[in-house]
Amino acid sequence: MYTCCAIIELNGQLVSKSNLLQALAAAMRKLQEEWWLLVVQLENQMLQGQLSLATLVYYCQAPAASLELLASIAGEAADCGTLTSAGLLNLLAARQRSLAGDRPGQQLVGQLLESAAEPYFAILRRWLCWGQLEDPYQEFMVKEDLGVSPDSLTPDGQPAYWSQRYRLKGAVIGAAGEFDVPEFLFSNKEAILVTGKHLNVIRQCGQPVPPVPDTTLAKLRYDAAAAEAGAPSFLVGIHEALSAAAGALLNVMWGPQGHLMSWLYCLKHFFLLDQGDLLVHIMEQADAADPPGSLAPFQLQGMIDTALRSSSVAANPHIIEVSGIEGILGAVLDKRSILQLVTAATCGVGMEQQEMLLVGNSRTAAGRSSCLDLLLLTVKIGWPLSLVVSRRQLLHYQVLFKLLLSLKWAERDLGRLWQAMTG
Repeated sequence: MYTCCAIIELNGQLVSKSNLLQALAAAMRKLQEEWWLLVVQLENQMLQGQLSLATLVYYCQAPAASLELLASIAGEAADCGTLTSAGLLNLLAARQRSLAGDRPGQQLVGQLLESAAEPYFAILRRWLCWGQLEDPYQEFMVKEDLGVSPDSLTPDGQPAYWSQRYRLKGAVIGAAGEFDVPEFLFSNKEAILVTGKHLNVIRQCGQPVPPVPDTTLAKLRYDAAAAEAGAPSFLVGIHEALSAAAGALLNVMWGPQGHLMSWLYCLKHFFLLDQGDLLVHIMEQADAADPPGSLAPFQLQGMIDTALRSSSVAANPHIIEVSGIEGILGAVLDKRSILQLVTAATCGVGMEQQEMLLVGNSRTAAGRSSCLDLLLLTVKIGWPLSLVVSRRQLLHYQVLFKLLLSLKWAERDLGRLWQAMTG
Protein backbone atom coordinates (compact mmCIF):
# COMPACT_ATOMS: atom_id res chain seq x y z
CA MET A 1 0.00 0.00 0.00
CA TYR A 2 2.86 2.33 0.79
CA THR A 3 4.20 1.75 -2.75
CA CYS A 4 0.82 2.68 -4.29
CA CYS A 5 0.61 5.98 -2.44
CA ALA A 6 4.24 6.74 -3.22
CA ILE A 7 3.61 6.33 -6.97
CA ILE A 8 0.76 8.82 -6.85
CA GLU A 9 2.35 11.30 -4.46
CA LEU A 10 5.79 11.29 -6.12
CA ASN A 11 4.14 12.93 -9.11
CA GLY A 12 3.54 16.06 -7.06
CA GLN A 13 2.93 18.26 -10.07
CA LEU A 14 -0.12 16.27 -11.16
CA VAL A 15 -1.51 15.92 -7.64
CA SER A 16 -1.15 19.63 -6.93
CA LYS A 17 -3.07 20.46 -10.09
CA SER A 18 -5.87 17.91 -9.92
CA ASN A 19 -8.60 17.62 -7.34
CA LEU A 20 -9.42 14.16 -8.67
CA LEU A 21 -5.89 12.86 -8.13
CA GLN A 22 -5.90 14.38 -4.65
CA ALA A 23 -9.17 12.58 -3.89
CA LEU A 24 -7.77 9.30 -5.27
CA ALA A 25 -4.58 9.66 -3.22
CA ALA A 26 -6.67 10.39 -0.11
CA ALA A 27 -8.71 7.22 -0.69
CA MET A 28 -5.53 5.21 -1.03
CA ARG A 29 -4.11 6.73 2.16
CA LYS A 30 -7.28 5.71 3.99
CA LEU A 31 -6.78 2.13 2.81
CA GLN A 32 -3.14 2.41 3.87
CA GLU A 33 -4.22 3.34 7.40
CA GLU A 34 -6.39 0.22 7.52
CA TRP A 35 -3.38 -1.84 6.41
CA TRP A 36 -1.14 -0.35 9.09
CA LEU A 37 -3.82 -1.06 11.68
CA LEU A 38 -3.77 -4.72 10.61
CA VAL A 39 0.05 -4.73 10.84
CA VAL A 40 -0.11 -3.37 14.39
CA GLN A 41 -2.63 -6.04 15.40
CA LEU A 42 -0.48 -8.80 13.89
CA GLU A 43 2.61 -7.41 15.64
CA ASN A 44 0.78 -7.44 18.96
CA GLN A 45 -0.17 -11.09 18.47
CA MET A 46 3.42 -11.90 17.57
CA LEU A 47 4.75 -10.28 20.77
CA GLN A 48 2.28 -12.35 22.77
CA GLY A 49 3.42 -15.51 21.00
CA GLN A 50 0.01 -16.08 19.44
CA LEU A 51 0.93 -15.48 15.75
CA SER A 52 1.67 -18.55 13.64
CA LEU A 53 2.75 -18.64 10.01
CA ALA A 54 -0.63 -20.00 8.95
CA THR A 55 -2.41 -17.16 10.77
CA LEU A 56 -0.11 -14.57 9.14
CA VAL A 57 -0.78 -15.97 5.68
CA TYR A 58 -4.54 -16.07 6.36
CA TYR A 59 -4.74 -12.42 7.45
CA CYS A 60 -2.41 -11.11 4.70
CA GLN A 61 -3.91 -12.99 1.77
CA ALA A 62 -6.81 -10.60 1.03
CA PRO A 63 -4.81 -7.37 1.64
CA ALA A 64 -2.01 -8.67 -0.62
CA ALA A 65 -4.43 -9.09 -3.53
CA SER A 66 -5.84 -5.61 -2.92
CA LEU A 67 -2.35 -4.10 -2.75
CA GLU A 68 -1.40 -5.74 -6.03
CA LEU A 69 -4.53 -4.36 -7.70
CA LEU A 70 -3.98 -0.86 -6.33
CA ALA A 71 -0.31 -0.91 -7.33
CA SER A 72 -1.34 -1.81 -10.88
CA ILE A 73 -3.90 1.02 -11.02
CA ALA A 74 -1.50 3.57 -9.52
CA GLY A 75 1.28 2.51 -11.86
CA GLU A 76 -0.96 2.77 -14.92
CA ALA A 77 -2.18 6.21 -13.86
CA ALA A 78 1.36 7.44 -13.22
CA ASP A 79 2.62 6.10 -16.56
CA CYS A 80 0.04 8.17 -18.50
CA GLY A 81 1.67 11.57 -18.29
CA THR A 82 -1.17 13.26 -20.25
CA LEU A 83 -4.00 11.51 -18.41
CA THR A 84 -6.85 13.94 -17.80
CA SER A 85 -9.37 13.81 -14.99
CA ALA A 86 -11.96 12.27 -17.31
CA GLY A 87 -9.30 9.83 -18.48
CA LEU A 88 -8.57 8.85 -14.88
CA LEU A 89 -12.25 8.14 -14.24
CA ASN A 90 -12.43 6.15 -17.47
CA LEU A 91 -9.37 4.15 -16.40
CA LEU A 92 -10.99 3.24 -13.09
CA ALA A 93 -14.31 2.38 -14.74
CA ALA A 94 -12.58 0.16 -17.30
CA ARG A 95 -10.62 -1.61 -14.57
CA GLN A 96 -13.82 -2.20 -12.59
CA ARG A 97 -15.46 -3.82 -15.63
CA SER A 98 -12.44 -6.03 -16.22
CA LEU A 99 -12.85 -7.52 -12.71
CA ALA A 100 -16.25 -9.04 -13.47
CA GLY A 101 -15.40 -12.31 -11.72
CA ASP A 102 -13.61 -10.73 -8.76
CA ARG A 103 -16.24 -9.27 -6.43
CA PRO A 104 -13.85 -7.90 -3.78
CA GLY A 105 -11.71 -6.32 -6.51
CA GLN A 106 -14.75 -4.72 -8.13
CA GLN A 107 -15.88 -3.28 -4.81
CA LEU A 108 -12.41 -1.90 -4.12
CA VAL A 109 -12.11 -0.19 -7.51
CA GLY A 110 -15.69 1.05 -7.18
CA GLN A 111 -14.77 2.63 -3.86
CA LEU A 112 -11.78 4.37 -5.47
CA LEU A 113 -13.91 5.48 -8.43
CA GLU A 114 -16.57 6.90 -6.13
CA SER A 115 -13.95 8.88 -4.17
CA ALA A 116 -12.19 10.17 -7.29
CA ALA A 117 -15.50 11.15 -8.95
CA GLU A 118 -16.68 13.30 -6.01
CA PRO A 119 -14.68 16.45 -7.01
CA TYR A 120 -15.86 16.03 -10.61
CA PHE A 121 -19.48 15.77 -9.55
CA ALA A 122 -19.05 18.80 -7.27
CA ILE A 123 -18.22 20.85 -10.39
CA LEU A 124 -21.07 19.14 -12.24
CA ARG A 125 -23.59 20.09 -9.52
CA ARG A 126 -22.62 23.77 -9.62
CA TRP A 127 -22.82 23.76 -13.42
CA LEU A 128 -26.21 22.04 -13.61
CA CYS A 129 -27.85 23.82 -10.69
CA TRP A 130 -26.42 27.36 -10.81
CA GLY A 131 -24.71 27.66 -14.18
CA GLN A 132 -21.34 28.36 -12.54
CA LEU A 133 -18.13 26.85 -13.89
CA GLU A 134 -15.75 26.66 -10.93
CA ASP A 135 -12.93 24.59 -12.38
CA PRO A 136 -9.53 25.97 -11.26
CA TYR A 137 -7.59 22.96 -12.62
CA GLN A 138 -9.48 22.65 -15.94
CA GLU A 139 -10.78 19.18 -15.09
CA PHE A 140 -14.42 19.45 -16.16
CA MET A 141 -15.80 18.46 -19.56
CA VAL A 142 -16.90 22.06 -20.31
CA LYS A 143 -14.46 24.86 -21.08
CA GLU A 144 -15.17 28.60 -21.12
CA ASP A 145 -13.97 31.24 -23.57
CA LEU A 146 -14.09 34.57 -21.74
CA GLY A 147 -13.43 36.45 -24.97
CA VAL A 148 -16.91 35.68 -26.34
CA SER A 149 -19.46 38.33 -25.30
CA PRO A 150 -23.28 38.22 -25.63
CA ASP A 151 -23.04 40.44 -28.74
CA SER A 152 -20.43 38.30 -30.53
CA LEU A 153 -21.37 36.63 -33.81
CA THR A 154 -19.97 33.70 -35.74
CA PRO A 155 -18.85 34.25 -39.36
CA ASP A 156 -22.27 33.06 -40.60
CA GLY A 157 -24.22 35.43 -38.35
CA GLN A 158 -25.18 33.04 -35.59
CA PRO A 159 -24.88 34.10 -31.92
CA ALA A 160 -21.37 33.13 -30.85
CA TYR A 161 -22.22 33.32 -27.14
CA TRP A 162 -24.45 30.26 -27.37
CA SER A 163 -22.16 28.11 -29.50
CA GLN A 164 -18.66 29.27 -28.44
CA ARG A 165 -18.73 30.73 -24.93
CA TYR A 166 -19.07 27.26 -23.40
CA ARG A 167 -17.98 24.16 -25.32
CA LEU A 168 -17.11 20.55 -24.67
CA LYS A 169 -13.41 19.81 -24.47
CA GLY A 170 -11.90 18.11 -27.50
CA ALA A 171 -10.28 14.72 -27.73
CA VAL A 172 -7.17 13.99 -25.71
CA ILE A 173 -5.43 10.83 -24.54
CA GLY A 174 -7.66 8.94 -22.12
CA ALA A 175 -10.88 10.63 -23.26
CA ALA A 176 -14.03 8.75 -24.24
CA GLY A 177 -14.76 9.03 -27.96
CA GLU A 178 -13.84 12.39 -29.41
CA PHE A 179 -14.49 14.45 -26.26
CA ASP A 180 -12.77 14.60 -22.89
CA VAL A 181 -15.81 13.26 -21.05
CA PRO A 182 -16.14 10.41 -18.53
CA GLU A 183 -17.70 7.39 -20.20
CA PHE A 184 -20.57 7.19 -17.73
CA LEU A 185 -21.58 10.77 -18.67
CA PHE A 186 -20.81 10.54 -22.39
CA SER A 187 -24.38 9.85 -23.53
CA ASN A 188 -25.59 12.91 -21.61
CA LYS A 189 -22.78 15.32 -22.50
CA GLU A 190 -25.01 17.56 -24.65
CA ALA A 191 -27.71 17.70 -21.97
CA ILE A 192 -25.08 18.74 -19.42
CA LEU A 193 -23.66 21.42 -21.71
CA VAL A 194 -27.06 22.87 -22.65
CA THR A 195 -28.32 22.95 -19.06
CA GLY A 196 -25.45 25.16 -17.94
CA LYS A 197 -25.88 27.36 -21.01
CA HIS A 198 -29.56 27.91 -20.15
CA LEU A 199 -28.66 29.04 -16.66
CA ASN A 200 -25.89 31.32 -17.92
CA VAL A 201 -28.29 33.09 -20.26
CA ILE A 202 -30.64 33.66 -17.32
CA ARG A 203 -27.75 35.10 -15.29
CA GLN A 204 -26.69 37.33 -18.20
CA CYS A 205 -30.24 38.70 -18.30
CA GLY A 206 -29.90 39.74 -14.66
CA GLN A 207 -32.53 37.26 -13.49
CA PRO A 208 -32.05 34.96 -10.48
CA VAL A 209 -31.46 31.29 -11.15
CA PRO A 210 -34.38 29.26 -9.74
CA PRO A 211 -33.51 27.10 -6.72
CA VAL A 212 -32.89 23.41 -7.30
CA PRO A 213 -34.83 20.86 -5.20
CA ASP A 214 -32.79 18.97 -2.65
CA THR A 215 -33.96 15.71 -4.22
CA THR A 216 -32.27 16.67 -7.51
CA LEU A 217 -29.06 17.67 -5.72
CA ALA A 218 -29.00 14.35 -3.89
CA LYS A 219 -29.17 12.47 -7.19
CA LEU A 220 -26.17 14.28 -8.68
CA ARG A 221 -23.61 12.05 -7.01
CA TYR A 222 -21.72 9.01 -8.24
CA ASP A 223 -22.88 5.83 -6.54
CA ALA A 224 -20.67 2.90 -7.52
CA ALA A 225 -23.25 0.30 -6.48
CA ALA A 226 -26.07 1.95 -8.46
CA ALA A 227 -23.83 2.47 -11.47
CA GLU A 228 -22.79 -1.18 -11.41
CA ALA A 229 -26.45 -2.21 -11.24
CA GLY A 230 -27.18 -0.12 -14.35
CA ALA A 231 -29.46 2.40 -12.63
CA PRO A 232 -27.33 5.43 -11.69
CA SER A 233 -29.37 8.19 -10.09
CA PHE A 234 -27.22 10.97 -11.55
CA LEU A 235 -28.73 10.38 -15.01
CA VAL A 236 -32.18 11.17 -13.62
CA GLY A 237 -30.78 14.23 -11.84
CA ILE A 238 -29.23 15.53 -15.07
CA HIS A 239 -32.54 15.38 -16.93
CA GLU A 240 -34.40 16.97 -14.02
CA ALA A 241 -31.89 19.84 -14.01
CA LEU A 242 -32.21 20.23 -17.79
CA SER A 243 -36.00 20.38 -17.60
CA ALA A 244 -35.90 22.98 -14.82
CA ALA A 245 -33.31 25.15 -16.61
CA ALA A 246 -35.17 25.04 -19.94
CA GLY A 247 -38.42 26.01 -18.24
CA ALA A 248 -36.76 28.89 -16.40
CA LEU A 249 -35.17 30.22 -19.60
CA LEU A 250 -38.48 29.99 -21.44
CA ASN A 251 -40.11 32.04 -18.68
CA VAL A 252 -37.41 34.70 -19.07
CA MET A 253 -37.87 34.78 -22.85
CA TRP A 254 -41.62 34.87 -22.44
CA GLY A 255 -41.60 37.58 -19.78
CA PRO A 256 -40.72 41.30 -19.75
CA GLN A 257 -37.03 40.59 -20.32
CA GLY A 258 -37.52 38.88 -23.69
CA HIS A 259 -41.04 39.66 -25.02
CA LEU A 260 -40.63 36.63 -27.27
CA MET A 261 -44.22 36.42 -28.50
CA SER A 262 -44.44 40.16 -29.12
CA TRP A 263 -41.22 40.11 -31.11
CA LEU A 264 -42.37 37.15 -33.20
CA TYR A 265 -45.62 39.00 -33.88
CA CYS A 266 -43.64 42.06 -34.96
CA LEU A 267 -41.48 40.04 -37.34
CA LYS A 268 -44.59 38.54 -38.88
CA HIS A 269 -46.16 41.99 -39.20
CA PHE A 270 -43.08 43.61 -40.75
CA PHE A 271 -41.78 40.92 -43.07
CA LEU A 272 -44.75 38.71 -43.97
CA LEU A 273 -47.15 41.50 -45.01
CA ASP A 274 -49.52 40.85 -42.11
CA GLN A 275 -51.84 43.75 -42.96
CA GLY A 276 -49.97 45.09 -45.97
CA ASP A 277 -50.27 48.82 -45.31
CA LEU A 278 -46.63 49.15 -44.22
CA LEU A 279 -45.54 47.82 -47.60
CA VAL A 280 -47.92 50.22 -49.38
CA HIS A 281 -46.47 53.18 -47.50
CA ILE A 282 -42.93 52.10 -48.34
CA MET A 283 -43.85 51.94 -52.03
CA GLU A 284 -45.50 55.36 -51.84
CA GLN A 285 -42.39 56.83 -50.24
CA ALA A 286 -40.26 55.40 -53.05
CA ASP A 287 -42.65 56.88 -55.65
CA ALA A 288 -42.44 60.26 -53.95
CA ALA A 289 -38.69 60.47 -54.56
CA ASP A 290 -37.39 62.91 -57.19
CA PRO A 291 -37.05 61.51 -59.77
CA PRO A 292 -39.64 58.83 -58.91
CA GLY A 293 -38.00 55.71 -57.59
CA SER A 294 -34.51 57.11 -57.02
CA LEU A 295 -33.25 56.85 -53.48
CA ALA A 296 -29.94 57.44 -51.73
CA PRO A 297 -28.84 55.05 -48.97
CA PHE A 298 -28.84 57.82 -46.34
CA GLN A 299 -32.54 58.47 -47.11
CA LEU A 300 -33.60 54.94 -46.26
CA GLN A 301 -34.07 55.35 -42.51
CA GLY A 302 -36.22 58.45 -42.93
CA MET A 303 -38.37 56.64 -45.49
CA ILE A 304 -38.86 53.67 -43.17
CA ASP A 305 -39.70 55.87 -40.14
CA THR A 306 -42.23 57.84 -42.18
CA ALA A 307 -43.85 54.63 -43.44
CA LEU A 308 -44.03 53.30 -39.88
CA ARG A 309 -45.74 56.41 -38.51
CA SER A 310 -48.24 56.44 -41.37
CA SER A 311 -49.26 52.79 -41.17
CA SER A 312 -51.25 50.71 -38.69
CA VAL A 313 -47.93 49.68 -37.11
CA ALA A 314 -47.91 52.92 -35.12
CA ALA A 315 -50.84 51.72 -33.00
CA ASN A 316 -49.72 48.13 -32.64
CA PRO A 317 -49.45 47.28 -28.90
CA HIS A 318 -46.87 44.53 -29.48
CA ILE A 319 -44.44 46.88 -31.21
CA ILE A 320 -44.91 49.61 -28.62
CA GLU A 321 -44.29 47.01 -25.87
CA VAL A 322 -40.98 45.72 -27.17
CA SER A 323 -39.29 48.87 -28.47
CA GLY A 324 -41.46 51.76 -29.49
CA ILE A 325 -41.84 53.00 -33.04
CA GLU A 326 -38.70 55.08 -33.52
CA GLY A 327 -35.69 53.15 -34.73
CA ILE A 328 -37.15 49.66 -34.50
CA LEU A 329 -36.95 49.16 -38.27
CA GLY A 330 -34.05 49.98 -40.54
CA ALA A 331 -33.14 49.38 -44.15
CA VAL A 332 -30.09 48.78 -46.33
CA LEU A 333 -29.50 48.56 -50.06
CA ASP A 334 -28.10 45.11 -50.80
CA LYS A 335 -26.89 44.06 -54.27
CA ARG A 336 -27.46 40.34 -53.71
CA SER A 337 -30.09 38.57 -55.74
CA ILE A 338 -32.84 36.42 -54.25
CA LEU A 339 -30.78 33.32 -55.02
CA GLN A 340 -27.70 34.73 -53.27
CA LEU A 341 -29.76 35.65 -50.21
CA VAL A 342 -31.30 32.18 -50.05
CA THR A 343 -27.82 30.66 -50.29
CA ALA A 344 -26.55 32.88 -47.47
CA ALA A 345 -29.55 32.03 -45.27
CA THR A 346 -29.38 28.27 -45.79
CA CYS A 347 -25.67 27.61 -46.34
CA GLY A 348 -24.25 30.15 -43.90
CA VAL A 349 -22.17 32.48 -46.08
CA GLY A 350 -19.83 34.46 -43.81
CA MET A 351 -21.09 37.84 -42.69
CA GLU A 352 -17.83 39.42 -43.86
CA GLN A 353 -18.61 38.28 -47.40
CA GLN A 354 -22.18 39.52 -47.07
CA GLU A 355 -21.09 42.98 -46.01
CA MET A 356 -19.01 43.32 -49.19
CA LEU A 357 -22.19 43.08 -51.24
CA LEU A 358 -23.83 46.10 -49.61
CA VAL A 359 -24.12 49.30 -51.61
CA GLY A 360 -21.68 51.98 -50.44
CA ASN A 361 -23.01 55.02 -48.55
CA SER A 362 -21.82 57.42 -51.21
CA ARG A 363 -23.62 55.64 -53.99
CA THR A 364 -27.20 56.35 -55.06
CA ALA A 365 -29.48 53.61 -56.33
CA ALA A 366 -31.05 55.21 -59.35
CA GLY A 367 -34.24 53.95 -60.93
CA ARG A 368 -37.42 52.73 -59.27
CA SER A 369 -36.79 49.06 -60.00
CA SER A 370 -33.20 49.31 -58.82
CA CYS A 371 -34.18 50.94 -55.53
CA LEU A 372 -36.83 48.43 -54.56
CA ASP A 373 -34.82 45.47 -55.86
CA LEU A 374 -31.98 46.40 -53.51
CA LEU A 375 -34.13 47.20 -50.48
CA LEU A 376 -33.76 44.97 -47.39
CA LEU A 377 -35.56 45.63 -44.11
CA THR A 378 -33.61 45.15 -40.89
CA VAL A 379 -34.79 44.95 -37.28
CA LYS A 380 -32.79 45.91 -34.19
CA ILE A 381 -33.01 42.82 -31.99
CA GLY A 382 -31.09 42.81 -28.73
CA TRP A 383 -30.12 40.33 -26.05
CA PRO A 384 -31.44 37.76 -25.19
CA LEU A 385 -33.81 37.51 -28.17
CA SER A 386 -30.80 37.47 -30.50
CA LEU A 387 -30.25 33.86 -29.34
CA VAL A 388 -33.60 32.94 -30.90
CA VAL A 389 -33.62 35.32 -33.88
CA SER A 390 -29.99 35.73 -34.93
CA ARG A 391 -28.83 37.58 -38.04
CA ARG A 392 -28.95 34.36 -40.01
CA GLN A 393 -32.52 33.61 -38.90
CA LEU A 394 -33.47 37.22 -39.66
CA LEU A 395 -32.12 36.74 -43.17
CA HIS A 396 -34.86 34.14 -43.78
CA TYR A 397 -37.47 36.82 -43.01
CA GLN A 398 -35.63 39.30 -45.23
CA VAL A 399 -35.64 36.88 -48.16
CA LEU A 400 -39.39 36.36 -47.83
CA PHE A 401 -39.98 40.11 -47.58
CA LYS A 402 -37.83 40.79 -50.65
CA LEU A 403 -39.75 38.21 -52.67
CA LEU A 404 -43.15 39.48 -51.50
CA LEU A 405 -42.11 43.07 -52.21
CA SER A 406 -41.12 42.21 -55.76
CA LEU A 407 -44.41 40.38 -56.29
CA LYS A 408 -46.36 43.29 -54.81
CA TRP A 409 -44.57 45.75 -57.03
CA ALA A 410 -45.16 43.59 -60.12
CA GLU A 411 -48.84 43.39 -59.18
CA ARG A 412 -49.01 47.17 -58.91
CA ASP A 413 -47.31 47.70 -62.28
CA LEU A 414 -49.60 45.19 -63.97
CA GLY A 415 -52.61 46.96 -62.47
CA ARG A 416 -51.46 50.34 -63.77
CA LEU A 417 -50.71 48.86 -67.20
CA TRP A 418 -54.15 47.27 -67.37
CA GLN A 419 -55.80 50.58 -66.45
CA ALA A 420 -53.79 52.39 -69.13
CA MET A 421 -54.70 49.83 -71.80
CA THR A 422 -58.39 49.74 -70.92
CA GLY A 423 -58.77 53.45 -70.19
